[in-house]
Amino acid sequence: MRNRLPKGDTLIEVIFAFAILGTIIGFAFTGVIQGRRSAISAQQRTQALFLLQQQSEALVGYRSSLVWSSADGCPSFLEGGTGSLCVGSSLPIITSAHEYCLTTVSGDQTTWNLIDTTINPNQCPASESGITVRTKFTGRNPLSSADLSLGNVSSASTEVQANIVATWTDSFGNQSAQNIVILTKNR
Repeated sequence: MRNRLPKGDTLIEVIFAFAILGTIIGFAFTGVIQGRRSAISAQQRTQALFLLQQQSEALVGYRSSLVWSSADGCPSFLEGGTGSLCVGSSLPIITSAHEYCLTTVSGDQTTWNLIDTTINPNQCPASESGITVRTKFTGRNPLSSADLSLGNVSSASTEVQANIVATWTDSFGNQSAQNIVILTKNR
């Protein structure tokens, strides 16, 4: 009788099995890394949307705390601290040519300052995660031709559109999210 011993795997079969196993592990590792990058990006987008919502609500509150134009009193939302009645007021004039941010007064989380980032670029730092939030205003209903050429929002406007944009950089490159708020003359 002949002894039949089981034969082992050939060297080619072992190498082929390791190649398949290595490819599967490589794809799995790439998938895990890509999933982690996507999760971090989603977390940053969520934080940016939270900051946009916070800025939108703060902007509405800031608008509600002031009269619409200097014709209604001083300081005003549109013309800031201009005029003889506004001595000592440092509120900025809203123009469509500039960008703004809202910051809280140090030590007071309920009082907001509107800062013209064109004039004061370093007063609106990015968040801990590197997200910057800026607002541009556009006058609506109606704008005079003089205001359009100067970039000013007319005090005759009954609405102002605030385009609030958050920007940040993540592993996928430069990202942004936007929120639009319509501010009206009537609170």
